Amino acid sequence: MNTKINLIKLAFGCMVGGTLFFSCKREEANLSPNQSTITPVKPKDLFTEQKILAFKQRCKFYYDNPGIKTGGLIGLDEAVWDMEAALNYTFSHSNSIASGQHVKTTEIPLATANPDSVDFTAVTDSYYKMIDSLIVFYNSLSIEGKRVILMDVCKDTTVSSGPQKLKMTCVIGPGDAVTTPADNPFTASDYWYYGFLQGKCGPYFGTVNGSDAAREIEKLQGPFKLPQIPGYHLYYTDIEIANVIGDVFVNPDDSVQNDNMYDYMMFNNRSNLPNFHECLSPEEMNFYFHSTYFVLTDPGMVRAYTNPPQKTFIALNLSGVSVPLINYVVVSHFAEAQYGFPHYSYDPCFPVSDPSAY
Repeated sequence: MNTKINLIKLAFGCMVGGTLFFSCKREEANLSPNQSTITPVKPKDLFTEQKILAFKQRCKFYYDNPGIKTGGLIGLDEAVWDMEAALNYTFSHSNSIASGQHVKTTEIPLATANPDSVDFTAVTDSYYKMIDSLIVFYNSLSIEGKRVILMDVCKDTTVSSGPQKLKMTCVIGPGDAVTTPADNPFTASDYWYYGFLQGKCGPYFGTVNGSDAAREIEKLQGPFKLPQIPGYHLYYTDIEIANVIGDVFVNPDDSVQNDNMYDYMMFNNRSNLPNFHECLSPEEMNFYFHSTYFVLTDPGMVRAYTNPPQKTFIALNLSGVSVPLINYVVVSHFAEAQYGFPHYSYDPCFPVSDPSAY
């Protein structure tokens, strides 16, 4: 294992009330997280930005003119894409590390005209409900330097007919500075409980509280994210969230399986096996730092729900979980990794909106 892992969106050309036909769902990203030199704005980024601005302008028209009862039909999938893209374009600071994410999923009703389309006035209503929900959640968090990291909007797949419900997930966290860790960032004093903010352990038990191994690894995601380039606003579309439990990726270089020592590429221990432990040593901290980001960000790891094809890693929420089974307990790391298509705004003075002042 150690030999394999190395640090490593139409201008507003439609008249108000018309229909936007273009969909960016299939666009592809052509930026690599490992590029040292980036030409930040691509022609398709201008196309994406114009589409988002047209959507926002159209929504504002119907919001400011509630007496208009119809705005013409728009495809349901198109509407969902537009709402998500506009929210991220307007509010997100996707380059923030956001260690210790705060996540909330809210159901938003959407009155559909038929299974595949929706009136734009209904889209406007749902879009502003999303903004209102974001503002309430944002203002409820008492954390220093808080920022919106991303917004994910999707259809409720349990609804097959009739009025739709959308699920909007807000991810908010503190805007930590992006730092580049050393090759092995954890040193001799880095003994950490695996999760639940239990602090340091082993010979350093009780010396540091309020963090854990998952949080300490999560803090070091900066080098795996696309950089924020001064003068350009980085945002994402087509958000996907991959949920990965620690026993998904078996460590191919582990010489002794099922002994609770490096069996998996993310931390995972079972109490019915030898060497069961909840305290990670500095060596384990460095191993799981490298291997966790390897399985979540390496281009070759397009499997087990990580690394959606052609999408870029945005952010990570890593936590500890404990699963009691009949005769034993499993303690593990659980990753909520977020991916999407990156875009740099053409507007060099683009001001990302503060939800509390929107």
